[in-house]
Amino acid sequence: MCAVIVTYSNRFGLLKQVIKSCIENEISTIIVVDNNSTSESKEQLVLFEQKYSKVLQVIYLDKILVLLEDTKLGFRGL
Repeated sequence: MCAVIVTYSNRFGLLKQVIKSCIENEISTIIVVDNNSTSESKEQLVLFEQKYSKVLQVIYLDKILVLLEDTKLGFRGL
């Protein structure tokens, strides 16, 4: 099973909860599309990506994509 999660802005606190829940529920592949979040959130996400590198892949975007374009990009990462 896999999960595609799209994040933006300064939402790492919520994102962290979702990623941990996915891991606890044995999701084998987690793809996060970082839709140009704040630098603070990106820094924390990089650390999380390193910690959970076996299941977590992050796609970092430099500009905000319109609704659903970011999700499509995440599914292409599978």
